[in-house]
Amino acid sequence: MTLLPDYVNIEDHYNDRKKFMTYFLIILTLLSGVIVVILSVIKEERKKFVVALAGVLLVFVAVSQLIIETKKKPDLIRQYHEEIEDFRDWKSEEASYRILGNIIRLAKLGQTSFDLNRVNLSGIHLKGLKIKNSDLRNIDLSNSYISDCLFENVDFTGASFTRATVVRSSFINSKIDRINYFDAILLHVDFRGSDLSHFDVSNNLHKSRVIYGYKNIDKKLLQIIRTKQPKLLEKPSSIKMNRWFDQYKFEEK
Repeated sequence: MTLLPDYVNIEDHYNDRKKFMTYFLIILTLLSGVIVVILSVIKEERKKFVVALAGVLLVFVAVSQLIIETKKKPDLIRQYHEEIEDFRDWKSEEASYRILGNIIRLAKLGQTSFDLNRVNLSGIHLKGLKIKNSDLRNIDLSNSYISDCLFENVDFTGASFTRATVVRSSFINSKIDRINYFDAILLHVDFRGSDLSHFDVSNNLHKSRVIYGYKNIDKKLLQIIRTKQPKLLEKPSSIKMNRWFDQYKFEEK
């Protein structure tokens, strides 16, 4: 805030500003008139000049906008990550959708690394996301629908996929051995490079509802499933598929 001297009152201050703006507009009008006269005299070059001037102005506007967006991007990224942090450990539907909204915004800004440790995303729809080098330990994805997602080098230790549906997604070089898969539906999932070697209480993949169209699953685990739970690997009927997808508020295409 500008502090005025004691001998200058507020009215005089605004009068001075008003006079300045008046003189400025007069000078600007005169300059504009001069430019118009010059352009009128130089008839042949006028069009070229106007076109060139318009091009320069467009470039100036575009560069200015780019500079503004470039400066604003880091602030937005920090803001969205902070908002995720604000809702960490909240167990409510509102918190889930607020976190999801920030994840989507960050993804649009080119972000792929997230700290989603202990966040609640139960019952939400994750679609087309790329999450890499991230911490998703103890995340709650129960009753969620995950489609066309890529998870690479992600730690899912302690996560819950209870009654979740995972479709056409990949878990590449990720820690997915200590996940609760109870009643989960896994369709066309790629497990390349991810550890699923344990078949015990800590890895209850055998308690999922179906594992169909899998890729790169651990051979030992696959043999155990074929021996003890062969129905898990069978293709589900269209009736079952429709019934499963009916629980969500959208149609699977």
